[in-house]
Amino acid sequence: MLKFIKEAAIKLYLLIFKLFYILFNFMLQQQKTIFVTSYANNSLFVIDTLKNQVPTEEIVILKDVNSSLKNNSVDDVKIYTFNNIKKPIEFIQSIYHLATSRIIFIDNYFEFISGIPVNKKQIIIQLGHAVGAIKTFGLEDTQVKSSKKSVRERIQFNYDQIDFTVIGSERMGELFMEAFNTTNEHLIRTGVPKTDFFFDELEMKRVKNQLEDTYSFLKNKKVILYAPTYHETKSPHLTIDFKKLKQSISDDYVIMIKHHPKLNTTFVADVLPEFVYDVSSHKNVNELLTVVDILITDYSSLPFEFALLNRPMIFYVPDLETYKQSPGLWEPLANNFPGPITKDTDELIWAINHISINQKALNDFNLRWNAYSIGNSSHNLIDVFYP
Repeated sequence: MLKFIKEAAIKLYLLIFKLFYILFNFMLQQQKTIFVTSYANNSLFVIDTLKNQVPTEEIVILKDVNSSLKNNSVDDVKIYTFNNIKKPIEFIQSIYHLATSRIIFIDNYFEFISGIPVNKKQIIIQLGHAVGAIKTFGLEDTQVKSSKKSVRERIQFNYDQIDFTVIGSERMGELFMEAFNTTNEHLIRTGVPKTDFFFDELEMKRVKNQLEDTYSFLKNKKVILYAPTYHETKSPHLTIDFKKLKQSISDDYVIMIKHHPKLNTTFVADVLPEFVYDVSSHKNVNELLTVVDILITDYSSLPFEFALLNRPMIFYVPDLETYKQSPGLWEPLANNFPGPITKDTDELIWAINHISINQKALNDFNLRWNAYSIGNSSHNLIDVFYP
């Protein structure tokens, strides 16, 4: 019954969107670029470059209702909250900007794409929000595969509306072709914009100094970041015995926990003072990576960015067998990722105490996933679409 109600709501939403879109589409197309964003990081790098290289272009940001992006985050750029029924005027304004723009960048799956007519005037570019992928997505997600035919057809139509998808490697291109059921000519090999950060040594140093001023516990400590991906069920950090961890590793370490943005929760660490700190309120995880000595994660896309820093990582996957079934993995973790695979606290302790870098594995990993992300991705992208 809930699925039926959800589908009915989506169809009504798409109908309303399409009617307004067709109405506004009769107006003149403007020299305007739209960024529709959930995670913002990729978009912000492209926006900054676009403002510098094409100062005459009007830029509008449509942020998802759950986005942490503030309305005054970007100078001289209008920002609207998109897909919020509590703000109908902003919703209509958003459709107007979409219908009268030249180029639309998106960084996630958005239902409204299915409401744009096939004979659209715009170019739609999927920026994505991940450098690489461990868990399946798109048409290969097990939940999508088990959906009704009409749902799968709507999702496929959504993907068919995307003109180009930005990639940082041939491997990610292969995954997008499978997940979107698209073809090679729809891939743009410019590199992933947000990775430019890891090639800007001055900016990374500035951010690191700022973090050490903000979080005093970082000074003179080795830092472990634990950043699991989103889980439909309980958060996997509940399976780690942090008391045992504290007793079994060097006193030089502190642990930062960064929950996935979808989770509205905090880690209560009152019993572990000066050891575990919840930094989930810091939205830009790439900034946090500047102070991290060891990354612990699971099926997140974070390792693909962290690998650019040439530092060790550990995969903590107590639910590996069930996660293989749903949502599913593109390939086995073992032998394909540059760090030990652990499934319980004892294995995690051993991995931390014996941490090292397998340089060949890390180099191979970067070559496989970051081949095109070499510090100029944002400029490359602007050069393609704004000659």
